[in-house]
Formats: sequence, C-alpha cells, structure tokens
Amino acid sequence: MQFMKKLGIGLAAGALVLVGTFNSVFVYNEAGYQTHIRTITGEEKVVTEVGYTTKWFGKATPWKQAQTLQFSIVKDGETSREVDDGVGIDNYRVTFLGNVDGVVEASTRFRMPQGEQFLRIAREYRTPENFMQTAVVPAVKETLQTTASLMTADEYFAGSRSEFSSNFDDQLRNGQFAVKRKEVQQPVETNRSEGDKLVSGAGIDGEQKRTAFVTEKETDEKGREVRKAQVFVGMGVEVVEARVPNILPNQQFLARMVKVQTAQADLVVARADRLKEEEGKLLAIARGQRSVEEKRQETLRSQVEQTTNAETNKLLSLTEASQAEESAKISKRTALELLDKARTDAQAKKLTADAEAYALRVVMEADGALDKKLATIEKMTDSIGRAIEKAPVSQFSMGGGGSGSRAGQVEDFMTLMNAQNMKALSLDMSIKK
Repeated sequence: MQFMKKLGIGLAAGALVLVGTFNSVFVYNEAGYQTHIRTITGEEKVVTEVGYTTKWFGKATPWKQAQTLQFSIVKDGETSREVDDGVGIDNYRVTFLGNVDGVVEASTRFRMPQGEQFLRIAREYRTPENFMQTAVVPAVKETLQTTASLMTADEYFAGSRSEFSSNFDDQLRNGQFAVKRKEVQQPVETNRSEGDKLVSGAGIDGEQKRTAFVTEKETDEKGREVRKAQVFVGMGVEVVEARVPNILPNQQFLARMVKVQTAQADLVVARADRLKEEEGKLLAIARGQRSVEEKRQETLRSQVEQTTNAETNKLLSLTEASQAEESAKISKRTALELLDKARTDAQAKKLTADAEAYALRVVMEADGALDKKLATIEKMTDSIGRAIEKAPVSQFSMGGGGSGSRAGQVEDFMTLMNAQNMKALSLDMSIKK
C-alpha cells in the first residue's frame, strides 16, 4: 500500500516534470501572432507559423501581428472600454487653433514587420506593451495634436471633419508637418458708425481689424513641406488604418455652438422671409409687366388692325377710283362713239331730208304741189262733211227742194267752202302743158 502510494507520487512528479520540461522546450504560436524566441544557448528567432516550435528552455514573447490603438470618449458614469488586441486611451484632449479643446474619438491600427525589422523592435522594446506605450502612443497623440493645430474648432465643425481625418492619416504614414504660428491682422465686418471705428483704433481708411493667429506649414528651400518622420514607420511598422470619427468640444464651445445654431436658424428664417418678400416683389413686377405687355400687345393689335383696315380701304378706294376712271374712260369713249354715230346719223338724216326736200321741191315746182293740195282739200271736205252730219235738222221744212231747202243749203255751203279753200290754197285746177 505504501509502495503504491509512493508510485503514484512518483508518477505525478514525473508527469509534472515532463510537463514542465515540455513547456520549457516547446512553445505554441497562435494564429495572428508571431513569437520572439531567445534560447538558453543565446539563439534568437521569430516564429510566424501556427503550431508548436522549440525554445529550449529559453524565453518566448508573443507579439500580435496587428496592434490597435483606440481613443474613446467616456462620459461620467460609464466604464472604460477594453481593447482586445491593443491599447485603449480614454478622454484624450486636443487643442484646436484658437485654444478650444476637445475629447478625441479615434482608431488606429498598425501591422508589425517580420524578419530582421521585427527582431530590431523586439530587442529594443522587449514587449509589445512597452513598444506601444513608448513608441506608438506618444507619436499618435502628438500627431493628433499637430492635426488639431492646423484648423480652428469652428472650421472643424463647419465641415472640415474629413480634412482633419485625412491630415491625421497622412501624418501618421508620412511624418508630421512642421508648423509655425503666425500673427496676422484681419478685417472685421461691423455695423458700427465711423466714429465708433475711429474710437476703437481702426485704420485711417475706417476698416476695423483684429489680431488673429494662423498656423502655417513650414517648407524647405525647394518648396517641399518639412515633416518630422515617424520613428515606428522607420522600423517597418505599417499604418493600416487611421480614423477620427468625432471630437467632443468643451462645454463653453458647445454653449456657443447652440447660440450660433440658434442665430443661424434665425438667419435662415430671416433669409427665407427676405427671399419670400423678394419673390413676392418679383411676382408683382412680373404681373405688372405682364399686364403692361398685354395692354401694349392689345394696343399694337388694334393699331395693326386699324393700319390694315386703312390700307385695305385705301387699296379699295384706289381700286374703285381706278375702276371709276376706267369706267369713265369707257363711258367717254362710248359717248364719243355715240356722238360720232349721232353726228353721222344726223348728217345722214340731214342729207336724206335734204334729198327728199329737194326731190319734193322739184316735184312741187313741177306740179305746184298738186298732191299735197288735193290731200288737203280732201281732208277739209271730210271735215265739213262730218260737221254737216252732226248739225241739227229742223223738223219743219219751208217749201220744196230749191235753194231754200236743206239740200240746197248744204250744196251752197259746200260750194262756198270749196271756193274759199281753193282760193286759200291758190289751187290751180287747170292742167299745165
């Protein structure tokens, strides 16, 4: 029984010795790590492959191949945030140009070199924690401050966040800018009177000025920017990522930002009201111009119509006058032709009448106008006969048919009248030989 007990103790001790010997001889390299090994014989090497490797009772220091440095904003009542693969810093403050400070929220990640460059870092800094705290953290803090000194807080919060992050990344990779502070005089816009400007010490031209400080990047003789090299970059450390998501300014600046935002909001409302009034003015002007243009166009249209009508009437009058002139000319020609015709007809009739008169005169001279005279006697006789027929007849007759009878009276009357007519006509009933 005692033997078994001693055997168990011996086996346990042997196992412990074996385990201790194994751990002193072998070491396991995790994924994402590289192990710096210094053997008991003074050999030094770096293991990057995953798995067991020998260290021969030496010292093995694992290094993460990617190191993270994170700046966090931790408010009152909150706990600090732990970083699994690097270093975490809470509430680191930077000061902008113009003496406004703020808490930085940033994230940076670095990839460690391999081979001889890594051995150099491992020999100099011994542990990853010492390397981060002594080489990386101060450089990153200094770079953040240099970046903040290139702009004011107002510029940052007015839209230069991306510029800040880009400058920070550029300086981590390529070195920090060498900057210098310069005092300048800048004009100040003011609504004060000229007297106030003179009292306040403005220039002769009346322009009020203020003293301001600006930061400028230094340049060399060739005009290139002077930079301070990053020591860890020179050791082969690669900057994988550098971001600055946010900077929380101090309470005084936040209060001022609230006032500025309120003033800007009021300014926006005032500008909107002014634009509304201007648009209303432009609308009224446009409506007035439209009304004037409509009246002008209506007047022009009326003028055009009147001009067109006048020109049309003029053309019609000219046409009518031309037609009347042509008609008058035609009528005149027709009248002249009719006059010529009438003259010709009159001349013809006159010639005919002259000829007939001449012929009648010759006949009358030849027979004494016997036919005319006979025709006249005949008409006279007929007239007397009709008169006798219409004369009243007495119902009583005195005597017989002699000259005292009606027949006799008629015969006597006829004889008397014939004699008178022949005498009046100077009718010569004798036949001329």
